[in-house]
Amino acid sequence: MSHGLADSEDSSTHGRMSSLTTKFVAAKLARDSYTVVKLHLSFDVAQKTVSYRRRLIDQRLEQLFDSVSTQHMLVARLERKLSTAVDLLCSSSRDLYASLTEDLAATRQLLRQLSEPGINNAGVSNPVDMASQSVCLDRMVSQLEHRFQILASTISRLEKRTL
Repeated sequence: MSHGLADSEDSSTHGRMSSLTTKFVAAKLARDSYTVVKLHLSFDVAQKTVSYRRRLIDQRLEQLFDSVSTQHMLVARLERKLSTAVDLLCSSSRDLYASLTEDLAATRQLLRQLSEPGINNAGVSNPVDMASQSVCLDRMVSQLEHRFQILASTISRLEKRTL
């Protein structure tokens, strides 16, 4: 009998141990399942966050590319304006320089003539020549003043175009 009682106690202890083990394993599985669900949700949130941030970065990059493109177009437009202004200035300056050089040469010649006594072919002083030379000189001075006004207005136009 004592042998049967020991078997019965072993069986009941084994049953309780098996029940505890099952409960322990079930609890552990429940915890592990909860952890897996939590990790899965955390992964979903992280994936959505990464996706959102990637979209923000893509949008920002697109804005930066648009801004750079716009800046590039503005720089190209300014370069064209500056090039046109420089070309205009160079052309106007060359023309004006040539004209002023001619006027200067004519003025020098007239001054040389004025410094010589006004003598006609017969060796007689000619007051008409002096008066005509004076009129010529006045006209040349007026032309020089006019050319300098043209130069000033050209410079003014260039300044307005470059601003």
